[in-house]
Amino acid sequence: MRKNKQENIIVQQIVNVAPDRSRKDVGTLKQSLERAESAQLPNRYKLYDLYHDVLSLDGHLSGLIGKRTKAVAGRALKFLDSKGGKVDAMDKFIGSTEFRDLVEELMNTIYWGATAIEFTIGGKFSFTSIDRRHLRPEKREIALSQYDTKGIPADTLPYVWMIGKPYNLGRLLQCSMYALYKRSGFGDFAQYVEIFGQPVRVIHYDAYDSRTKEEIKKILKDSGSSLAMMIPKQADFQMMDGKTSNGNGDLQMALIRACNEEISIAVLGNSETTSSSESSGYAQASVHSQQQMEITKSDIRFVENCLNSETFFGILRSFALPV
Repeated sequence: MRKNKQENIIVQQIVNVAPDRSRKDVGTLKQSLERAESAQLPNRYKLYDLYHDVLSLDGHLSGLIGKRTKAVAGRALKFLDSKGGKVDAMDKFIGSTEFRDLVEELMNTIYWGATAIEFTIGGKFSFTSIDRRHLRPEKREIALSQYDTKGIPADTLPYVWMIGKPYNLGRLLQCSMYALYKRSGFGDFAQYVEIFGQPVRVIHYDAYDSRTKEEIKKILKDSGSSLAMMIPKQADFQMMDGKTSNGNGDLQMALIRACNEEISIAVLGNSETTSSSESSGYAQASVHSQQQMEITKSDIRFVENCLNSETFFGILRSFALPV
């Protein structure tokens, strides 16, 4: 095993690029998905840019992911020897902040589809998460540039640990479409409030009376910035604003609530443990709570399997931990 020169070579050589913050919609999601699923040259950097944008700006989605992650990261763990006895020397390591951060990073694999971690060998246990836009899980490679089609095989790097199935794009794929629709719904709602949040001032004047028209214009200008209209008496005017069927913005809020519910189901498997609906009750909430507990058990088993892998055991031995 090569040491010194090999340690941290990936993190040091990766060319970092700021996340793409351009406007994104469902069309962007479709194009990014096609690029990630390309049979010849798959690349996930556009899809992961979209994930990053959605996750950092959607409070409901980030809250759900935090809830599911903390349900596992907050569990008390213990390390057993080959005879089933508890190894007390591992308690300090398991209780450390670094170990909790590692568990949370393993949980992120569920949402993103892939994770790669580089460990800093020597001294205290520490690691660095490799930017997922540089991962090529289909070939288990790590690209130095997010635009590269080829990379360094992860299995040849002794202190790099790659987790995730080759073609799994993560749970955020199901959430992204609803998050984008919800973002559009909030934009429409904000525009609705901006237009109809203040009363509309309508003044009718005689079309042939130019002096009166000028006086009215001055009055409206001096009396505030609310929406105002000057309409000749001879004109037939109707404002088709949709307020008859959507008088208080319920249409936009219905879309936002529907998207939040779908996101809750995608992340937690239910919606009742996060928000209540009109038809909710104790029995329904109890069933949903049991469903979420089953998901938490599955997450714990996933993290347990990762931590019990020979790859991770080899890394722990390099830190002189008693495994």
